[in-house]
Amino acid sequence: MYFDAVLDYRMKAVFNGTPEETENWLKENPKKLDLSTHTVCYGHSMGVVSVSEYLADKKYLKVLGLVKEAMLSQDAASYYGDSSNMGVVATDIAHKIAKLV
Repeated sequence: MYFDAVLDYRMKAVFNGTPEETENWLKENPKKLDLSTHTVCYGHSMGVVSVSEYLADKKYLKVLGLVKEAMLSQDAASYYGDSSNMGVVATDIAHKIAKLV
C-alpha cells in the first residue's frame, strides 16, 4: 500500500495517509493549506502535483468509476435482452456524478 503526502513549501510532510485519507484531510482542513505553496506527492509514483490538481484527479477517477458502472449495467442488460430499466440506471449515475461536481 502506498501513502500520499501533503507537503509544505519546504517539502516537509504535513500529512500522509492512504489516498482516501489524504483526500478527506485536504477537504476537511482547507484553512491549514496555502494553495500557492502546498503540494501533494503521490506515493505510488512519487510525482508531485498541486492540491487542486490532486483533488481534480480524484474527482475524475470517481466519475470514471461511475461511468464504467453504468456501462457494465448496460452491457448486462444487453446480454440478457432487458434494457427496460436503463433509464433508472442513467438517472442514478447522473445524480451520483452531479454530487461529485
